[in-house]
Amino acid sequence: MAVDNPQDVRNMLSENSGEAYLELVTLVAPGFPNAYLVLNSEDVVSRGNTYKAAYFMPPNLKKTGEELPTARIGFGNVDRALVDVIRTVDPPVHVISELVPMSRPDEVVDGPYNFTLRQVDYDVLNIVGTLGFEEILNERFPYGTYNPAEFPAVFA
Repeated sequence: MAVDNPQDVRNMLSENSGEAYLELVTLVAPGFPNAYLVLNSEDVVSRGNTYKAAYFMPPNLKKTGEELPTARIGFGNVDRALVDVIRTVDPPVHVISELVPMSRPDEVVDGPYNFTLRQVDYDVLNIVGTLGFEEILNERFPYGTYNPAEFPAVFA
């Protein structure tokens, strides 16, 4: 978490600041309209988007030092339509997580964190997704091959 505003840090660490912070999650899937969710009991409008009230387990990063950090996000399996959507959506599904104060929902104090949905597990009660960052460690670097036949000036 990298909160820049000192007042927000004091509010988060205080036992009774009077300020609540809301987790906003945006689900972006190709061929589907964006889904906007807020971990709250009522809808919230932030930057022109209406985030629907939902209960979910917000993404929490797990850092092992051995690999890129991963996170898990969980939802209640309240409707069979959710599983149908999961089965039909084409990857990649992007998950954007942000933290906003309830009194200033247009001001993002932490994030946005951009994740890619890597795996989904579901049962009768729960849907749990494993999130990860862009696989930068598996990308070729440099992108091209530099050899004397194609780039003689480099080897002159």
